[in-house]
Amino acid sequence: MEVLRPEVDLDAWRRLASPCQLCALRCGVDRLAGERGLCGVGPQARYYNAFVHYGEEPELTPCFTIFFSGCNFRCAYCSDGEWVEDPGHGRLLEPGELAGRILLARSRLRSVELVGGLADVSMHGVAELVRHLPPELPVVLNSNGWLTTEALQLLPPLADLLLLDVKHAGDGCAAALCGRPIAGYLAQLEQTLRLASSTLRLGVWVRHLVLPGHLGCCTEPVLRWLAELAPGCFVNVMTQYRPLHRAVGHPQLGRRLTAGERRAVPAWLRGLALPLDLRLDGRRIDQVR
Repeated sequence: MEVLRPEVDLDAWRRLASPCQLCALRCGVDRLAGERGLCGVGPQARYYNAFVHYGEEPELTPCFTIFFSGCNFRCAYCSDGEWVEDPGHGRLLEPGELAGRILLARSRLRSVELVGGLADVSMHGVAELVRHLPPELPVVLNSNGWLTTEALQLLPPLADLLLLDVKHAGDGCAAALCGRPIAGYLAQLEQTLRLASSTLRLGVWVRHLVLPGHLGCCTEPVLRWLAELAPGCFVNVMTQYRPLHRAVGHPQLGRRLTAGERRAVPAWLRGLALPLDLRLDGRRIDQVR
C-alpha cells in the first residue's frame, strides 16, 4: 500500500520501544524482542474495535475510531478493563488492511481517532498504520498525557491533534484511582500540553470526566489549572460517568452522578467564568440550560 505520510519516522518509534521509552513509566523492557511492558503490550500492536464513530465531539465526527489494547494506567473506573489488563486478547494490527478500511470510508470522515485502552503504548505499530493515511485527513491521538519527551517530539507528523484526557488534579487522587504510584501528575501533563500545543498542527483539546465526589478536589482545580496554563483551550467536561470495572461497589465511585448533580454543572461552570472554550458533553456551555 502507498505510503502517504513518509515523514512519519517508523524507525525512530521502533527504537523507542527497544528499550521501551514510549511512556513516562519508562519500564525499559525490550518490546521488539518479545518482552511486555508495564502496559501489557509486547512487540506488536493489537486493537479490539474499529468503526466509523458518530458519538465524539461534533467537530471530529464522523471519525474512524480505533480502540487499541493495553494501557499504562489501571484506572479503577476503566470502561475497557478487559482489553487494558489483558491486551493479548486484541486483534493483531495489520496496518495495510486497516488503512484500506479507512480509505474506503474516506469520503464521509472528518478524522481518524486513535483511542483505547491507550494508543500511546502501541505507537511503534500505530506509526506504520498512519504512514498509509492521507495527510489531509486529521489524525487525533486520544492520550492520558503520560508520554515521554522523546515520544512527544516524534508526534508531529503522526498526529495532528492531541485529545488530552486530564483525569485528576492531585497526586493523591491520581495514584489512588489510576492504579499506579504516580508523582507529579499535573507536572507531567503540563509538559505534554505545552509541547504538543506548540508542535501539532491542530494543537491540543482537553477532556475531563466528572467523577462522583471529585468535583471539588479534581474538576474545579483542573479547570483553573487549564485556564492559567492554556487560556482559550477547548475543554469538554463530561458528565456521563457510570461505574464499571473495579468501580462497581466502590464506596465513592460506585454510583452515577445524580440528576441534581448533573443539572447543577452547567450553571456551576458558567459561574467559574474561566477563559476556556468550555463544552459540556460536547455542547458549548452557553448553549446548555
